[in-house]
Amino acid sequence: MLLVHKELVMLKKEIKLIILFFLLLSCNNLQQKDNTDLYFQVSINSSSDTVYKEVQNNINDSVFHWRINKLSEYTQEIGVTDFIVDSLICFNKSANKIIVATLWRTYVNPSPTAAIGKLLGEKIGDKWYFFSSSSSIFIPNEMKKKDTTSYFSYQQLHEIALKEVYSGYLINGQINENWFKAHFEGIAWGDFKNQGPENDWYLKGRRFKTEKEFCEAMHLSNVKNNWLKRDTTKPIIPLPEKSLP
Repeated sequence: MLLVHKELVMLKKEIKLIILFFLLLSCNNLQQKDNTDLYFQVSINSSSDTVYKEVQNNINDSVFHWRINKLSEYTQEIGVTDFIVDSLICFNKSANKIIVATLWRTYVNPSPTAAIGKLLGEKIGDKWYFFSSSSSIFIPNEMKKKDTTSYFSYQQLHEIALKEVYSGYLINGQINENWFKAHFEGIAWGDFKNQGPENDWYLKGRRFKTEKEFCEAMHLSNVKNNWLKRDTTKPIIPLPEKSLP
């Protein structure tokens, strides 16, 4: 009887392990689900088709402007790098903030590399401003199951970004405002509650009554500093005029 009891205990443990395995497998499959259409539709509903396309065009113009002026963050000196702004843009409920992935590919033989960054956008006043998040994800080429000598496709990078960048966008199908708050507010942008003299080297005498004003000022400072990441001895190259349709 003791032997039978031990065998039953072992069998129960094995059954639990099998159930746990399938639960983990099921969860993993859910995480891998392509939510592009869902995220896109929610974002369009929050903004509008017109605003979405307008912001998308503004982002692409801004990035092109940064690149032709060789801002260091968007220029690779070693190897050949290209990147695109992902087509999926996540708007918050008020449609005045966005988070979008940037997809990078560097061709360095024999092992190309890839990375995913985040671009933040905020409408301050009547104008949109775009700036990079400090976090980025390096993707070793070994993650490719086959043909590790070729580079990731942008579609493959988009699929990785769905999990690594966009997964916090929705909770139960609703826009997660805390996800935006974590990116646009907090100590990473400075201490609103500590605007004392010790910060005068940075704030230069400015004092803000609300955390919203404080964070907006920090974001604008990030935009301004972005343009210092270039050869400032040379004039800024303007965007070429767009031809009329």
